[in-house]
Amino acid sequence: MNGLKGSLEWGMRISLFMLALMFMSLGLDILIKASLGVAPWDVLHTGLELHLPFTLGQVMIGAGFFLLMLSWILGVRPTVASFMNMFFIGFFYDLLVGTQIVPHSQGIWMQVVYLILGINIVAFSTALYISTNMGTGPRDSLMIAINKLTSLRVGMVRTVIEVAAVITGFLLGGIVGLGTLAFSLTIGFTMEMYMNLIERVKEMAKAPQPEVEQMPIRR
Repeated sequence: MNGLKGSLEWGMRISLFMLALMFMSLGLDILIKASLGVAPWDVLHTGLELHLPFTLGQVMIGAGFFLLMLSWILGVRPTVASFMNMFFIGFFYDLLVGTQIVPHSQGIWMQVVYLILGINIVAFSTALYISTNMGTGPRDSLMIAINKLTSLRVGMVRTVIEVAAVITGFLLGGIVGLGTLAFSLTIGFTMEMYMNLIERVKEMAKAPQPEVEQMPIRR
């Protein structure tokens, strides 16, 4: 019985993990189609795309693989989930672009709606990903590796990495705009909001359900 319960819990975690990666790809697609600026790492990805014969999704996968290998060299061993994160976000992104499920934004109001929606979807998917406890992605692995080597605060390390990604991407011709600033300023707080929401939902699911009093049946 315990084995069955464990298998069901593991299957649920895998399902939520994959759902989070799909939502992440959707959020990134919406942000890019808002045409107001993209997330810091996507500034780098869109810059690299201009100089490489690959799709944006393939560039995401390649950059993720490079970061995982660099993190491994620096002492953080990647997990299976790390490689899944690396591959499937780029894979799902190219799939979304190829099917054209999300139309391009038209007009400033639609662009703003796309920006807000994209930030919220990325924040939710990140919170959902973290809640599965499946392991770190490529960028988080690099953050942890540098944190261990330098003893700098995690927040400082993450900020330096993101700024470096934006500057490098900008120099390569990547997409930068007010949306990039808006994403950087709001993603942390929005992700925290969704993490708290997910925790409340998990607590409600664990709470014992009241017994329903059964009515006597006359025979």
